[in-house]
Amino acid sequence: MVANGMLPANYRSVMRPALLLVAPALCAACLTEKAKLRIVYRWEHEDVVERHLARMRDAGAMMRRRSAVVEHPFGTLKCRAGYRHFLLRGFDKVRGECSLMVLSYNFTRVLSIFGIQGFIASLAK
Repeated sequence: MVANGMLPANYRSVMRPALLLVAPALCAACLTEKAKLRIVYRWEHEDVVERHLARMRDAGAMMRRRSAVVEHPFGTLKCRAGYRHFLLRGFDKVRGECSLMVLSYNFTRVLSIFGIQGFIASLAK
């Protein structure tokens, strides 16, 4: 992250004295006789990332269920349909393109569950 001793313009950090106020007993493990102070540079949004990672660790069962339910359609679209990125630009156009891909996925699911004859029979009702 640091190039030539300078942080990029879009990377802001917070400078804090390490452990001095939080846990003075741990200072001996981090500081030496010569270095009475150690400055820690930390990304200003690092706490948000840590909270997110903690939530993901605590919600392991929910994340496994979500990945089992949600990831399969997207993987199928990417693999079978070759749908790796949107071809159009703009929110409305991308929403339409995504809707068509989801419709085609749902249609293939209907055909695989009912079969072609079952689908035609359900349309005839």
